[in-house]
Amino acid sequence: MIGNADYQAISYLYALPRSKADAQGVAQALADLGFKVHTGKALLDRSRKELTSDLEGFIKTIKAEDEVVFYFSGHGLSNDVLGNFLVPVDAPPLDLEASDLSLNDLYLSTEKALKVIQERKPKVLVAILDACRSYPTRQRNTKDGSNRITGLKIDNAVSGQLVMYAASHGQAALSYIDEKDSDPHSVFTRVLLREIHRPAESITQVAERVAQQVYILTENVDQKKGGPQRPEFRASLYRPFTFVPIPLKTSSSDAATDTAARDAEIAQLRKQLAEREKAFKADVVTAIPSEIEITGIPSEPYISGVRIEPLPGTRYVVLANGVVGDARTGLEWMRCSLGQTWNGSTCTGKPNSYSWQEALDIARQTNAQGGYAGKHDWRVPTVRELFGLVDCTSGIGETTKNFNDGGPPTADVCRGNSYVRPTIDQRMFPNTPPDGYWTSSHAHQDIAWFVYFYLGSASLNYTQKKAAVRLVRTTPRMGSVAHF
Repeated sequence: MIGNADYQAISYLYALPRSKADAQGVAQALADLGFKVHTGKALLDRSRKELTSDLEGFIKTIKAEDEVVFYFSGHGLSNDVLGNFLVPVDAPPLDLEASDLSLNDLYLSTEKALKVIQERKPKVLVAILDACRSYPTRQRNTKDGSNRITGLKIDNAVSGQLVMYAASHGQAALSYIDEKDSDPHSVFTRVLLREIHRPAESITQVAERVAQQVYILTENVDQKKGGPQRPEFRASLYRPFTFVPIPLKTSSSDAATDTAARDAEIAQLRKQLAEREKAFKADVVTAIPSEIEITGIPSEPYISGVRIEPLPGTRYVVLANGVVGDARTGLEWMRCSLGQTWNGSTCTGKPNSYSWQEALDIARQTNAQGGYAGKHDWRVPTVRELFGLVDCTSGIGETTKNFNDGGPPTADVCRGNSYVRPTIDQRMFPNTPPDGYWTSSHAHQDIAWFVYFYLGSASLNYTQKKAAVRLVRTTPRMGSVAHF
């Protein structure tokens, strides 16, 4: 955990007053989560010699299969040939005509630092670089004519690594949103400190959330002042890593006791599920607004000679050809994700992944190329519609989320950790992976809503990211869907 702020050989205009607090905050957060922080504290204002010594000492403590986090807050710079460098506090302004040798003498190569850590064979290496800043140069930069260079290169991650960048290629990270911003941490790190405490979230999910939230926080910052800030990350991970894993029960030497405890927990989950199914059954009878006419779910138990059997204890009615109707909303849903195939009893295969625009396009193509189940009006659901499929066996959490669609805020994220995943009724939507699914709801420029069926939550995501898709249709007489 390194925080460089007081750069001695460059103008005070390039001082980074929040870098120390950033490194200290991350060090404390990781210590609280059970990580062993090298030297027991953040290392502040490190010279080139000290950085080298710090890295050598840190490497000696790493054992094979360790989970390693490397964090740097301070100035960074990039070279088209040699890649990214972390800047010690005693480094001078960058000489654009300097030799490769002098660059390595004056600054710390990010690639080389991560390489020597990786040689210790950790289980996973997470590098977090809040070092995308503007740094002074001796000569004028030919790209924009200024006496500075800005940002880091976004390099591909080496196998076993995830690298988070506080901003996109060539962009400077913001220390604050505006002059009234009194938060002690930079914009990127304040979001990071909040997101790493989410239980059971994979590191890639944390990185995505940080990127989304930083973008939203800085969306209204003038472009001339560096907004909006767009964090990025590159990952090549084949093994799982979470900052806050799902808590495991203490192991017991008595196998019978361990099994009994596990059986009791399963029984409790089944009881919770039964109670929710009973509540859903009551919803079907009493909770449908009288002004909404539910269609597509007939009063007679037949459609085109095919018998329809509502599954007891649910709000869904099974229709023909891999379609279910929702008695709460009147919507009809494909039981399978796009890319899967309905074989008459379940969904086979794996869902395809699409960018947000690809998701909208594939819905139109589906209708144009013959439709599905005899219907030609399938579409990508709105965030409120898709979030309505979330089924939390432990109950929904107390946090709320506003979809900005004119409807009321809704509870978000399943309560606790002991709930069935994916958070959707698998009897109605079999073989649904606990992943993110796109909605048609656009939020900000290149950001849209998706629903994550691992936590039972709705989140924002960059539209170029890939996610699964489940299509829906509004029955003709129903009109718009009521808010719930």
